Amino acid sequence: MKTVCPNCHHKYEIPEDYVGEILCENYKHKFSANKTKFCQNCEEANPADAPHCYRCSHLFQFSETDLEQESAPRENANAQYDKGMMYYKTRNYKKACEWFLNAAALEHEEAFSWYLKALEMGEKEAFNCYLKAAETGDVDAQEALGNMYYFGEGVEEDCHKAFNWYLKAAKKGNTGAQKNLGDMYRFKDQNYPKAFDWYLKAAELENANAQEALGHMYYYGEGVEQDHQEAFDWYLKAAESGNTNAQETLGDMYYFGEGVKQDCQKASNWYLKSAELGNIFAQEKLGDMYYNGKDLKQNHEKALDWYLKAAELGNADAQKKLGDMYYHGEGVEQNYLKAFHWYLIVAKQGHDVDAQKKLGAMYYNGEFVKQDYQKAFNWYLEAAELGDTDAKHVIGNMYYHGKGVEINHNKAVEWYTKTSDEEYFEVQKKTKGFSLIT
Repeated sequence: MKTVCPNCHHKYEIPEDYVGEILCENYKHKFSANKTKFCQNCEEANPADAPHCYRCSHLFQFSETDLEQESAPRENANAQYDKGMMYYKTRNYKKACEWFLNAAALEHEEAFSWYLKALEMGEKEAFNCYLKAAETGDVDAQEALGNMYYFGEGVEEDCHKAFNWYLKAAKKGNTGAQKNLGDMYRFKDQNYPKAFDWYLKAAELENANAQEALGHMYYYGEGVEQDHQEAFDWYLKAAESGNTNAQETLGDMYYFGEGVKQDCQKASNWYLKSAELGNIFAQEKLGDMYYNGKDLKQNHEKALDWYLKAAELGNADAQKKLGDMYYHGEGVEQNYLKAFHWYLIVAKQGHDVDAQKKLGAMYYNGEFVKQDYQKAFNWYLEAAELGDTDAKHVIGNMYYHGKGVEINHNKAVEWYTKTSDEEYFEVQKKTKGFSLIT
């Protein structure tokens, strides 16, 4: 659901059941979260209690329901969908994809299915073009055709045909194809000697991705004797050519002193190079260094900035850390709404028990969301099913006391007894007088 600041009219996404105030990022003041209504005349978002649109002065009528007020963005979605159809019919599939995707983001019901159709048609058209060029000996087209067969883009996936097209291009010196052949030997066949040979051909021709792959093989001893010094040298070549993974790995090697003398300053320099090029793991590691203040001067504001960059690009660990910083007000004003937002993103990915338990606790205690024992139970259950002991105890207690679920002492015992042996004595005290029914 959306809400809007009554002063600057900036829009904010909030959970449907959020209660409390929001800090406006522009005016730095707090306002109560209310549902937004959209002007039917100019489509502008307004506070739910606005008597008229602040932009065009259109008067809101009592008869205008939420559904009617939200028709404007849906009409906007229809317009974007229509543009997508126009480009689709003129066979400009790239543009069609862009407009269909925009419409889908605005929840147009048919847009995403048409986006997939346009994507498929675009890939088929590209495949036919590359095939004609490849058959005339164009090495770049041969490599591209290998990619399309390998990933099943515009044609049915066929690793054998992908290999053959890569081989044609690789024999003519195409370093991308050489590197891809190395990948196929390494990951498909686990034939490390042949993988190494193809990587080496490409690496000696300055292919940074192949250089990084060679560094990896030396680092882990895949098909060669493990040698961190040799790994460092290949990672360095790749890093100096702009390979962000190699830059991040160099940061790790300097940080831990592997293959090189430990130097945390140089580690942070390589993390910074990688992070500035968008590497989400280097961004998180820089955030860690600023947050902990062990290797760099502690700076929670900078930590927050790097976590935010990584989080927005999908790094789940950074998303969780960002939630923690907003929750505790570290490096930023305490903001439970943003904490909830990031915890929810992480928890929905299904593998971070801490985020799931945080959401469970917020719903259980009614902490800036409406108290909801059932939602609390569901989040704790997800964490418990991933093996978290604390969550198992909470689920046992909720069954025992009937919070968010009907009282069921047998289920309570079942969850209590899933805890570790060290906690068994406490379990017995909690479950005295009850027994499992099998």
